[in-house]
Amino acid sequence: MPAAINIIANELIAKIRALAPKYDRHGPKIYRFEADIDDILIFDWLICQGRYPKFYFSNRKNTSQLAALGIADMLTDRSCADFNESISIIQANLNTAEGAPRYFASIAFDKDGQSSPEWQKFARFNFILPKFELRFENHKTTFAYNLMPKQGESLEEIIANFQNSIMKLNFKNDYRPPPFTINPQDRVDQPTQSQWNSNVSRAIESLNSDELGKIVLARKTVLQSDTSVDAPSLAKYLFSESINTYDFYYQPDINIAFMGSSPECLFRKNNDNIYTEAIAGTCLTGDNDIQKRHYGNVLTNSAKDTQEHQYVIDDINEALNRICSEITAIDRRDIVSLSSLQHFRSRFSGKLKNNVNLAEIIQTLHPTAAVNGYQRKAAKAAIGKYEDFNRGLYAGPIGWLGKDTAEFAVAIRSALVQENKIFLFAGAGIVHSSDPIKEWDEIEYKIKPFLKLLEHYG
Repeated sequence: MPAAINIIANELIAKIRALAPKYDRHGPKIYRFEADIDDILIFDWLICQGRYPKFYFSNRKNTSQLAALGIADMLTDRSCADFNESISIIQANLNTAEGAPRYFASIAFDKDGQSSPEWQKFARFNFILPKFELRFENHKTTFAYNLMPKQGESLEEIIANFQNSIMKLNFKNDYRPPPFTINPQDRVDQPTQSQWNSNVSRAIESLNSDELGKIVLARKTVLQSDTSVDAPSLAKYLFSESINTYDFYYQPDINIAFMGSSPECLFRKNNDNIYTEAIAGTCLTGDNDIQKRHYGNVLTNSAKDTQEHQYVIDDINEALNRICSEITAIDRRDIVSLSSLQHFRSRFSGKLKNNVNLAEIIQTLHPTAAVNGYQRKAAKAAIGKYEDFNRGLYAGPIGWLGKDTAEFAVAIRSALVQENKIFLFAGAGIVHSSDPIKEWDEIEYKIKPFLKLLEHYG
């Protein structure tokens, strides 16, 4: 290891030894040991490591970046079938923890549904307390070791395990992405464009403003290459091209990863304060400021996009009223610009009611009408009639949770990379005035960041 990492390792060992007077070897408890670290690139550090799982999450401005590696504790639907119980266990762990650890979370769009072959490596819900973590916040970077000792484990055993583990990490900070090449040999859209046109037409006919005013239909596009796809390189290039997005990367094992750059915040929580957004209604960004303003004006005057966005506002207002005692609309239908698209965005804050827990927040806000439809139950049931694939983690909540804080994005504009295949996911909101061809074009625009990268580096 570089000399600086030897210093950090020794600093953390000293902190572990200092734990002796209050160390309880008989009860499950989280201990977090931190040291400041300089001159390290968060995502580059993560993808240099040879162990799994790996998890990365950054906010829109990259003022908060989190990289997680390995497992100190994990709860999934495969180990704890009940979602609410899992959250309760995690909250109890965080309430008694030494330090400020965070669990990293990925939750399927339909956490109660069935999985499919391409999603077998991913649990329907997954909460991971990483063994090692890099956290960039408040203009500084912290390296952390999270510990949840086995019953009866001594401090000397813990130190020996820590030394053995940290020696296997790469801190050289010399990552250079390999030449990224992919040659897609085949593209399969599910549904095909003709099937999509039929599905959208039938969905429009089924809409009823009282029961089902909007349905969000998704498409899966599978690209197959003649060589294995380097997922970390694809993610690195994607993140470098993205603007105003939550960037996320989850790699449970070698040769498979889920990644994306999402414009949509599901919620951010700090104590009893909550923030959330409605994002719906889409237009192009264009190649310059003149085009950007033109497309923005077209969006502003679009009755179809305004109606689509209003359903998301209505859905979020109903959800917030169930969990909040106070609600404030920060703004309505402003326009947020991404690298290739612009969207209507309305922002809300609220004061949570007493005793509202994280499980209730997640299940009340997800799925929003931006990825599901409105009314919620009718839309979710209708999706099953038209989509013949499993969304998996696409459009599900992804993020992290701490003792009194949490932040989750909606995992849209995302891709699943599996060996030599890339699964691209995107959706469109269908209302009475929708046009099947225009909705198809919209989802093409939404996967354009991936296609552009593949075209450029292919």
